[in-house]
Amino acid sequence: MKKRAQQIKEQQSELNKELRKIQRKCSHKDQQVRFDYINKRHMWYCKECELPVRYPSDSELGKYLHS
Repeated sequence: MKKRAQQIKEQQSELNKELRKIQRKCSHKDQQVRFDYINKRHMWYCKECELPVRYPSDSELGKYLHS
């Protein structure tokens, strides 16, 4: 069981490295506001690579909440 857990952790590490590489290469052209439930805040996220890009302005947040 311990060996399998270590394999999973290694796979996660490799996948995280691959995701970071994809996010670095992405232009983040297509974004949307979403709520981050872990950090309890709204953020602009890239629709393609899922990177949190920036905080929305008050105006952008208002448009998102009323849409």
